[in-house]
Amino acid sequence: MALCTSTKFQSFSKWVACSVFSIGQRFDHCSGRREVGQALGNILQQSNALQLPLDNEESIEQGTLIPRIDLCHIGSASVLGRRQMNEDRLLACRLSSHHLLLGMFDGHGGCAAADFSRALFPGCVRSCLSALRNSTRQSFRDLPPDSFERVLGYAFLQVNNLMSRHFFHYAPVRERTWSGTTATVVLLLHSQQLIVGHVGDSRALICRRGRVQPLTVNHDPSSVVPLTDILKEDDGGGITEPERIVACGGMVIPNSLGVPVVNGRLGMTRSLGDAELKAYGVSAKPHLTSLTVRHSRASFLALVSDGVTHVMSDEEIASSVAACRTPQDAAKFLVECALQYGSNDNASALIVPFGSWGKS
Repeated sequence: MALCTSTKFQSFSKWVACSVFSIGQRFDHCSGRREVGQALGNILQQSNALQLPLDNEESIEQGTLIPRIDLCHIGSASVLGRRQMNEDRLLACRLSSHHLLLGMFDGHGGCAAADFSRALFPGCVRSCLSALRNSTRQSFRDLPPDSFERVLGYAFLQVNNLMSRHFFHYAPVRERTWSGTTATVVLLLHSQQLIVGHVGDSRALICRRGRVQPLTVNHDPSSVVPLTDILKEDDGGGITEPERIVACGGMVIPNSLGVPVVNGRLGMTRSLGDAELKAYGVSAKPHLTSLTVRHSRASFLALVSDGVTHVMSDEEIASSVAACRTPQDAAKFLVECALQYGSNDNASALIVPFGSWGKS
């Protein structure tokens, strides 16, 4: 990048070099169907100040203030709930100096698939990014978002294929056929570009100016929303998820509680693992969302398991996070709220702060 020699730019650069991204007061929390955080009156009166260091290189490149989000700024929490085993797994790792990988995996039929996915995703995404770099010979900043969507989409398929091979050769029969997991995986590029890949019913949410927006849609047998898969091919001309399962030879029937499930046992239409059901339409192909983070507006990204979303609305989740001073406090408070609201499942949360964390 050619250096600008103007007085204005030099002044900006000098200021950037010695600055931190300072965050002010908390924003007003979203309204939910219940009042969240009544016991936190003393906390709500305090500042939600959080200091994120400035990413000097990105700020100069973009001509605006970009905070550097490090692993130490990310909050995470997971609780057992009323289950005998915690099958939720969280992932937060740095792929390179400018790229973070985040993940939420909610296992079923044991924790083997969730463990395997958490262990394999970083390497698979790195190899796909390397292949992209070698094939394009371009800077990642110059590539369109759909290039990274394909990277993450192929990483999902690669993880599922490696898992299937490993389970077939080395795992016990029950684990081989029954173990599976949701996967909500986020690639954060240069602290600005979000690529979200998703199978199952874990959830990703972003909060901007007090308004919460879901970045994922549950893949469940009761869904009536037509979905298009990440490989840019229409799954049967815009048919719904249950229609796709039936077209592949599977069945969508209610269980003993009246909840629709695939072939009488699986409560989702897309997952990693679940090898026995792949022939009946349970797909490992993710759906992806990409967006640019505007740090002057965006407050946080939340990844949560269904142990949270089954008992809390998106607005209540945002309210709970907004009531806390730090992302770590927010993650802990969120899973505690889920338990207080009656969740029987494992409850897990991963909270990533953005530039407007705590900003009114």
